[in-house]
Amino acid sequence: MQGHEDSATGRFVSIADAAELLGLSVAETLGIVRDGELPAIRTGRGAQWRVAVEEIDAYVSGKIEESRRMGLFEQSDFASIADIGDHQRTRRS
Repeated sequence: MQGHEDSATGRFVSIADAAELLGLSVAETLGIVRDGELPAIRTGRGAQWRVAVEEIDAYVSGKIEESRRMGLFEQSDFASIADIGDHQRTRRS
């Protein structure tokens, strides 16, 4: 990983390095930056995007939590609420 810089506010990496850390393409990473899901700053010559490593860690932690909650929801009784209507229709038939 090249292009990281240390600063008083933390360690920043380029979009390409962030993409590598996230296992995404550069285009996908730019997309989540532009959507506001992954905070980033524009700095340096050419106003290149930089992402704090802490923000990458927070993004990954958030995705893990989102996945964990979705898994719990899918295991719960509430995941089959849509089936109730189907079940009532088949009982009336």
